[in-house]
Amino acid sequence: RDLRMSRGLGDVYKRQMQPDAEVILGNSLELCDIVVTHSGISRRHCGVRYDSLIGQYRVIAYTSQPIKMSNGKILRTDSYTLARPGTMVYLLGDEEVIRLG
Repeated sequence: RDLRMSRGLGDVYKRQMQPDAEVILGNSLELCDIVVTHSGISRRHCGVRYDSLIGQYRVIAYTSQPIKMSNGKILRTDSYTLARPGTMVYLLGDEEVIRLG
């Protein structure tokens, strides 16, 4: 139930997620649980939940910018996308990446 933020080759942030609680990522201190200080990241960029009933993550985009996952899916802004542990979410190409699980 971890969420890891990476830049380049190293982890810069790790957070254990509470079941069914959403973690918001973006560049706003007021709106986000995890702040990503990059000019290409929106104030409220995306949200991640760990669904404890099915053992997978639910990820949603809160930005109009395309957010891709390592399984080839592009996040939607109107519904959550399921992701298995180990999935990489590319917030801004290879520059800002989170790993689920």
